[in-house]
Amino acid sequence: AFAVPAGKLRVREVFFVKYCAEQAGHGLGGPQGQAGLELHRDGTLFSCNTHLNRPGTDFVGGGTYVAETGETACEAPGVFVLHCGQVMHGAAPVTRGVRHVLVAFIDLDDDV
Repeated sequence: AFAVPAGKLRVREVFFVKYCAEQAGHGLGGPQGQAGLELHRDGTLFSCNTHLNRPGTDFVGGGTYVAETGETACEAPGVFVLHCGQVMHGAAPVTRGVRHVLVAFIDLDDDV
């Protein structure tokens, strides 16, 4: 568990990401999206994401890979994955279909 007072948390940014299997080997972007995302750390205390479509049905592969544990979280739509943004993580590549994700960056609000 995270020892952070809930009243001091603030959503910094919310956005959608599209991961597309057809983009594998085509770099990290373009109008059609990307297949995955390399390991990185976010600039916020927490990162949170949920699928907007169905793993195993709408896409294969994908998920949030956490380097420290070696595990990939690929949950059902509406189930949020919350982790420390400073932990090395990335998006495992989609191998078939298109994965849609809602991402939120959460930080401490120093004004509270």
